[in-house]
Amino acid sequence: SEPKNKTNELLVFREEDKNKIVLQEGSTSEDKTEMFVMNNYFGLGLDADICLDFHMAREENPNKFNSRIQAKGYYLKTGLRKMMKKGGLKDFTRDIVLEVDGKRVDLPSLEGIVIMNIL
Repeated sequence: SEPKNKTNELLVFREEDKNKIVLQEGSTSEDKTEMFVMNNYFGLGLDADICLDFHMAREENPNKFNSRIQAKGYYLKTGLRKMMKKGGLKDFTRDIVLEVDGKRVDLPSLEGIVIMNIL
């Protein structure tokens, strides 16, 4: 059978993944509004690969992940193994284009990128 690409399984955009903002007609900036701060981030590269391995292992054997210390141990073991792996994700930036304010940013050799929306 054909090998399963574990990354493609998670690259599906689902309805529940969308953030929704609803603006009320007739509202003005003078209306009393409550500020809602949403902090969020996502990673690409090594950290995402480790997280995906953890997710898949927990799905396959949930009884092995019934404490925080076991989960942290799995992350540590998997992270160290992947960091020491010869080659790792050294070509990661070859497939990534980063633009900020319409200008391309040259990236150094990276094994991951984290995008943050934290106020």
